Amino acid sequence: IGGHARVCGEVLEDVKLARIVKGTGLQLRLALGGAAVGVRMYRGYAEVLEGFGKNLRSFHGGSRALLIGSLVFHLALYTLPWFVKGWQFLGVLGLLERLLVNLKTGRTTREDLLEPLTVPLAPLAALPVYLRGLRGKYRWKGREYKR
Repeated sequence: IGGHARVCGEVLEDVKLARIVKGTGLQLRLALGGAAVGVRMYRGYAEVLEGFGKNLRSFHGGSRALLIGSLVFHLALYTLPWFVKGWQFLGVLGLLERLLVNLKTGRTTREDLLEPLTVPLAPLAALPVYLRGLRGKYRWKGREYKR
């Protein structure tokens, strides 16, 4: 199917590669790698900002409105309940959701089990990512992208 060379100009290379696989009539399967696979996408918060900022708008179909809606949704669902009297039960549901995802995917270290406590802060930490997602063009790993 051409591998990375065929999708190297795409913002969401993995998504495009999956579409090519499906377009050829091959079946696409996803599996949890567990302890068999290890990946480090980014080294530090600055790379997270650039990398996810590059992907976020494309992930939302290129729509600024959907991107902004996603930000509002995550703030309203995971952060706001902790500040509105009587809504804390929604915040607890957000923590439980993250805990269940960690358990389902085999993430059971002490840090993995405490990580859901950061859920209310995640949308706030993601604000700069959303702002980068709204930009018009940028460079990533030597390639120029435009929206």
